[in-house]
Amino acid sequence: MTELIGSGIELMFVGMGIVYVFLAMLVFAINTMSAIVQRFFSRAPGGIDYCAYSE
Repeated sequence: MTELIGSGIELMFVGMGIVYVFLAMLVFAINTMSAIVQRFFSRAPGGIDYCAYSE
């Protein structure tokens, strides 16, 4: 019985680790795409800036 609980806990930590790595890669990909979009497409044609509110 204790071997089964140990295997379950090990599986839980492996699954949590995989989810953590996937979320870290997702955050990296979103930040990279955001930087690319801001660098190349920061302003709409005609000079109108739709990205942020400014006075």
